[in-house]
This record gives sequence, structure tokens and C-alpha cells, in this order.
Amino acid sequence: MTRQPDHPTSPARRNLFRLATAGAMSTAAAVAVSGSAWARPGVPASPSGTPFVEKDTLVVNVLDHGATGDGSTDDTQALQAALDAGRGRTVYIPPGVYLVSTMLSVFSGTTVLATATSVVRRTDGPSILGNGVLGDMTATKFDGESNIVIQGGVWDVNARNVARNANAFSFSHGRNIRVYDVRVLDVQGWHAMELNAVETVRVANSRFEGFSDPAGNRQYSEAVHMDYAGGAGHFTLFGAPDFYGCKDIEVIGCYSGPSADFPSYPRLVGSHGGPDGHQHTGLRVISNYADQCSEWAIRLYDWLDGVVEGNQIADGGGGIQIGPAGVQTGGNIVVRGNTLRKLTGVQEADGRPPDAAICIGRLNNSRTHRLTVTGNIVEDVDMEGIAVYRTDGAVVSANVVEDCAGVGIRVNDAPRAVVTSNSIRRTGREGVVVHAGSNGALVSGNLTEDTGAYGMSITNAVEDVVVRDNILLGSGTADGTVAALRVSNNANRVTLAGNTVRRRDSGAHAEYGISITSTCTGTWYTGNDLRDSGATAAVSDQGSDSSTDPAGLS
Repeated sequence: MTRQPDHPTSPARRNLFRLATAGAMSTAAAVAVSGSAWARPGVPASPSGTPFVEKDTLVVNVLDHGATGDGSTDDTQALQAALDAGRGRTVYIPPGVYLVSTMLSVFSGTTVLATATSVVRRTDGPSILGNGVLGDMTATKFDGESNIVIQGGVWDVNARNVARNANAFSFSHGRNIRVYDVRVLDVQGWHAMELNAVETVRVANSRFEGFSDPAGNRQYSEAVHMDYAGGAGHFTLFGAPDFYGCKDIEVIGCYSGPSADFPSYPRLVGSHGGPDGHQHTGLRVISNYADQCSEWAIRLYDWLDGVVEGNQIADGGGGIQIGPAGVQTGGNIVVRGNTLRKLTGVQEADGRPPDAAICIGRLNNSRTHRLTVTGNIVEDVDMEGIAVYRTDGAVVSANVVEDCAGVGIRVNDAPRAVVTSNSIRRTGREGVVVHAGSNGALVSGNLTEDTGAYGMSITNAVEDVVVRDNILLGSGTADGTVAALRVSNNANRVTLAGNTVRRRDSGAHAEYGISITSTCTGTWYTGNDLRDSGATAAVSDQGSDSSTDPAGLS
């Protein structure tokens, strides 16, 4: 892999600068390359012959502790000896291939620094590196090994040759952990990174390539996984099962995709839920690229306070799914500026069609509140575009949904939802659906064009929905659509005002511009531009107590 130069202000450059500066200020020869350093008697050179970082009071070189990096020697003990000696310092892994046969333990205050050609390759064990000791269950809350930096290196979980599930990194019961510029290869079954009961973690500018699932039962595994310390069935390598969740997590600028030997991860980022009182809080998933993820690329389960922004999701299964765990509500979530394209869908339940590319609140019967879905692009997906279920006070605005197989935007059991300023074109079904329980919703300023069924459907016992100032062009491209704007199935006190409806010049048409069925009561429709809106007539009103009086109903 060819690495692009780091930006001058990137974490990588800043860390290296600090390291070099600190070394230069020490009495030793510092963190500079020394022609004589690698030739010292009794100290092996790196396999490539590249000079390694000079040993001093700030830096521990793994070669000084007997590591060979020759790709054939088990370097586990030597690497662990360096990590033991490097507590509170920097442990440097020079270029080479280092084999490890069990999990390495890194301790508080340690920075592990590797190059782009330093490969740590697993030959056995449940993880390559963790902030604890296997089997030590004493750490609680966020009070375990903390203040750790992992920067650079290729961390090869080696699914090609090791038939055992494992993580690359396992972090639990700690805080202030930074992982920069790593490349993780070929994980089997588990995760590139397990974050379990941790606080303040940054994962940046890293690549996660290749996932193996030989048993066929890990179709939900994530590259970056967040969980609570729930014991059996969750994380059991080290740390107490005290049910703590995660807090203040950021995943930024990362990539998930296939390797030379294996396909991409099912998910780039995802979480498990916790019991009441131990909710995950404070998550940012920003500017990542999910390439060919077979399941939900980003799935946030049981989060309070989250931002999913600027991610690119392409050529996979699902897009973004957010929902509570069933015991406590989730909320304060922003889904903004993401692009999703060429997705085939994920079927969450037997007999149910694939969920929407951006799907909120459909995981179970718990509710989500205070949600914004704005400025996203959903294109060429074999499912619905955006769906919001069981959510209070959602705002769905300024999104572009084109060429989706199902409904463009759906709100279901989402009272006071605001659906505004969206552009929806060429959908297989309706452009916008406001469904049962979405009382008091506002649908305003949207454009729907060439929708397979109704341009907009207000249905299933909703009340006090306002639909105004929308433009509906070419509704009913599939045969048999009744109307461009449809009010049906006991929808009561619906307002339709200031909408512009036009039928297509040729091909299939909606029969009416507006259709109100006989089970609906108190529809007020006024000020709509219905010229050339329906193949049969502008309006079909079978409802009771309807009004077209500009003064409205009283």
C-alpha cells in the first residue's frame, strides 16, 4: 500500500514531531536515525537493514529486547518484554515481520510506534494487542490501563493461516486511547478493533481490510465494534463484567474494504446495546469510507448523543441503521451529509422486505427521540431510501433520494416529524409516506418526480398532518396508481395547501391529483395548483366533512 504524506497538522506528524523534539532535548542521541546505532555489537539490525530508532530514556526499541522481525521467529516474548519495559514511554517497532502467538499487553502511558512496513502477524491467540492481561478480570468502569497511543504498523490477524476467531486490538475498561494510521489485515470472525467499556477513544486514518467468516455465522461483525462489559456472550478476555458501556468515541477518516484474500467486513462501525442505566453516550462516526460492506455499514445500537457525518457507503448491503436496544430510548442523533449508493439491502426479519438505506428505530419497539437526518444522498438502492420509525420529533430535510426500489422517505409512528426540502426522484413506490402514529407531522417544500406509486401518501389513522407547498411531478409511473396526493385509511384532519401537482406527458399517470377516501374525516384542501394533475380528474373526494374554503375548517 502506498501511503500519502501526512498533512503537516495531522496527529501522525504532530506525534512524530513531539517524539523527535523530546528526544533531541534528552542527553541521549535522541529519536533520530543513527548510522552507528544499528551496528552496535549484540543489537540486531532490522531485517531490511533500515536503521532503527536510537535507544534512550524515552524510547524502547523492541530489537533491544530480542525481537528479530525476521518473519519466522516467534517474537511474542521479546515484544512483551519491550512493552513491559516501555510503560510510560514509547515502544518502537522497526520495519520487519514480527510473529506473535498470544495477545500482547500494553500498559498505561505507553505509545506504540510502528512504521508502514512494520508487520505484527498473529499465529495464534484471541487478539494481537490489548490494554489488559488475558484472564485478569479486576479492571472495572473506565479504570483499567489508560492513556495509550497506537500509531502505525500493519497488524495482520492472519485468517489465511490461523483458523480461530480473533481481534486485532482489544480495549476494555480504560480511557484516553488513541489509534492512528494502522492497517489491519484479514480478521476472522471478530473485529479489527473491540471497544468494550472504554471512554474517550479516537480511531483515525486507519484501514481495515479483509474479513473471513468460514462458519457463516458472523455476518454482523464490525471492523470497529463497541460493546458493554456484559461477560459471557460479550467480551471475556479481561476486565470485570460490570455492564459499563462506551463513552466519547470517535471513528474518523477510516476505510473498510476487501483485502487481497478476503471480502470486506459486514459492517464498518457498529455496537451492541446495554442494560438500563449503562447506555453508550457520545459517538462520532465521521468521514469514513465503507466499501462493499455486506450488512449495515454503520449500525448504532443504543446510543445517546451521536453524529454520523460525511461517510461514504458504496457497493454493499445496507447503509446506516440507528435504534435503541429495547430497554432504554436512544436519541440526540444527527445523520448528516452522508452518501449511499448501489446498495442491495438487508433483510432484518423473515417475510419483511429490506429496510431503508438510512433506517431509524426499526430494531425493536423502543423509541428514539430528537433526530435529524439532513443533507444525505441516497442513490441506486434496492430498498427504501430513508425510513424513520418510532421516533419523536424527527427532522428529515434537504436529502436527495434517487432511483430507489421502494418508498423515497417514510415516517411511521413518528409524531411531529418534519419532512422538508427533500428531492425525491424515480422511486419504485411512493415518494413520501406518513404512516400510523405520525400525528402532527409537517410535509413541506419537497419535490417528488416520477414516483412509481403516489407522490405522497398520508395514511393509517394519522391525524393533524399538514402537507403544503410541495411539488409533485409525474406520480404513478407504475400502472394503477389512484392519485398523486393520497389521503386514506382513517387519516383525519389533514391539511393539503399550496401544493403543485402535474401529471407526466406520456405513459402511466395517476388518475387524480388529490384523492381522499371514504374513511377520512375533516380534510382541508385549498390553494393547490391541480392544473393537468390527474388523468381522470383533479380531485376525488369521498371523505366526510371535507372543506375547500380558504378560511379553513372550524
